[in-house]
Amino acid sequence: VLATEPENAFALSRLAELELGFGRDEASRGYLERALAVDPQNPYALAVSGYTELVHDDHGAAVRRFRQAIEADPSAALPRMGLGLALIRSGDL
Repeated sequence: VLATEPENAFALSRLAELELGFGRDEASRGYLERALAVDPQNPYALAVSGYTELVHDDHGAAVRRFRQAIEADPSAALPRMGLGLALIRSGDL
C-alpha cells in the first residue's frame, strides 16, 4: 500500500505496530510519527501510540493516547483494551 500511497496513516500505523511487536522501537516510532503527522486524529495511530507508551511504562501518556483514540472513534475496541491495561498497570483496579 505504501508504494502507491506513501501517506496512508493506517498502513504507517500498522507498520509501527509490527515493528513494536518485533522490538524495533526506533523503526516503530518513525512510522508512528509519520502516521500522526499525516493524520493526528487517526484512531488506530493513536491506539498504537498508546501501546508504545505502555511498553515503555509511561502509563499516564498511554492513558491519554488511548482516551484520544476512543474520542476519535468511540466504537474502536483496540484502544479500550489498551486503556484497561494502562489503568491496571498504574494500579487503578
